[in-house]
Amino acid sequence: MVATDGHRMACVARDLSAEVQPTQERDLLIPPTALKHVCDIFLPDDQLEITLTDNHITFQSTTQSVTTRLISGSYPNYEQILPKKANHDTVIDRSEFAAALRRVIAIAPEKSHCTKLSFTLNLLTVSVQTPDSGEASDEVTVSWDQEPFDIGVNTQYLLDILRHIPGEAIRFKCNAAEQAMVIEAAEWPTGLSGLFLLMPIRLNN
Repeated sequence: MVATDGHRMACVARDLSAEVQPTQERDLLIPPTALKHVCDIFLPDDQLEITLTDNHITFQSTTQSVTTRLISGSYPNYEQILPKKANHDTVIDRSEFAAALRRVIAIAPEKSHCTKLSFTLNLLTVSVQTPDSGEASDEVTVSWDQEPFDIGVNTQYLLDILRHIPGEAIRFKCNAAEQAMVIEAAEWPTGLSGLFLLMPIRLNN
């Protein structure tokens, strides 16, 4: 499954070969509001039957169902924007990173929630500076032994990503301050894989 809003992208794959036997293979464009209804209506343990027609998809449990019209057209070729390699690659404790972001977000500009991530030797400094509210910073220990590196992020977008990544640690990859960063689980559970792509915010030096 792949979803994007132009500023961030999520790509997650799960091996269902042992659980379901699909009768056909298709690429589907499903409205995000419909998928939100599916998440809101059905319980995590519900077994769903998925039925397809040419223009509609239905999710059905033993008691409820959701039907939506499919979006026509083709999805953008997202694979061509994924970085082939990363000049900067480090592992960060997910909970500590999220806690540091929450502590500094209080004074981040409301429009962009812009936060500066500064990587130095074995240290990540999370900081926000605004003319009206002042500045705040926090630190997280990381495995960084490369040149110092700064990048700007939308804090709320990053927190959303961290909230949905499994495991205790994340892998943070990037090439340059003006290029998208890749965030993924340091270790994915068996049968699950994926990554999150986040566009940076230009820092005012």
